[in-house]
Amino acid sequence: MQTNEEILLDRKRLLRLHAQIQKGQKLKAVDRLWLIVLAERYKVKRGDLEALIARVDIVPPSLALAQAAEESGWGTSRFSRLGNAIFGEWTFNTLEGVIPRQRDKGKNHRIKIFKSLLHSVRAYARNLNSHR
Repeated sequence: MQTNEEILLDRKRLLRLHAQIQKGQKLKAVDRLWLIVLAERYKVKRGDLEALIARVDIVPPSLALAQAAEESGWGTSRFSRLGNAIFGEWTFNTLEGVIPRQRDKGKNHRIKIFKSLLHSVRAYARNLNSHR
């Protein structure tokens, strides 16, 4: 819910700035910079506000809860316990993460470690909102 609230705040600001642009108003430098950072975060071409509006959106809590339960074995998985990785997000950083015990030979992925469950949920929402 906290992650969705953060996304909603970004969405409200985005929609407000979009309305200003539609009215022909010039944006403040801080708002233009914020839009650039937001576009990078959501993997959208800079200046494509329509695509950005489509991506900056909440994740249904039921979806997040169901996937977290499935991916983490109801919070009992080694990845969940060692790294707050409730969604099993992969990383290819060979210096960080938990190595899967049954990782295929020749593979080098790991499961990303998060500081907290909140960080894991934020990454999950960003993952969903920044891919096809």
